[in-house]
Amino acid sequence: MYHEHSNNAYSSRSMQVGGATPFLIDPEELKMRLIGGIVKNTLADGEKIAAGTTFAFNASSHEVKFLKVWEVKSVSSDASSGDTTIVIKKTFITPVLRANTVIMVAPSSLNGTGKAVVAGTVTEAPDTYTITVDTASIDSVEAGTLLVEAAEAGASKGMYCKPNNILHRDFIAGNQQNLGDAVWGFFHAYINTINPIPAPVLANLNDGIVPVWEYFAEKD
Repeated sequence: MYHEHSNNAYSSRSMQVGGATPFLIDPEELKMRLIGGIVKNTLADGEKIAAGTTFAFNASSHEVKFLKVWEVKSVSSDASSGDTTIVIKKTFITPVLRANTVIMVAPSSLNGTGKAVVAGTVTEAPDTYTITVDTASIDSVEAGTLLVEAAEAGASKGMYCKPNNILHRDFIAGNQQNLGDAVWGFFHAYINTINPIPAPVLANLNDGIVPVWEYFAEKD
């Protein structure tokens, strides 16, 4: 879907498109709830949020917040400098990691807290993002650890949002963003074709969302 509207000095533009990766079972059977949520994430014009990304929808304020999640590929620490270099996996469904994004290790519970740190400079390669952070400013990290966007930097901080739904198609950001609809009711979703979801986030999603595992001819 593409929408553009202008009236005097006001304009808005956003896109929602179907993805090419199998994700939802029998998508033609899905029911949609028109939510009209304003996206609160700071996104670049043209930035993609992949189908399968979890988000929080506030029915009172009509605000949407996507939870960005990244999986750690490798970690190396330098005791002399007190820094830790984190290499993050990057695929076509990985959310963009920008300089100065606040990140933390995914907490073990939805309301859990931890150390959140500003990512600083991000070095981007075809298959990875690399950041260097102060070792003391982030909780223990190893290969396979999931990092999430945090609400703010510091100690005892929580995730940027507490998702209750899942994006059913790719979202392409415009100069202003509005998420027009969301899946509603009972449906199955392939959990192995989307970006990783922390366990407590998965458990908090709408009860109708049933994650299943399916085999595809994939390559690691």
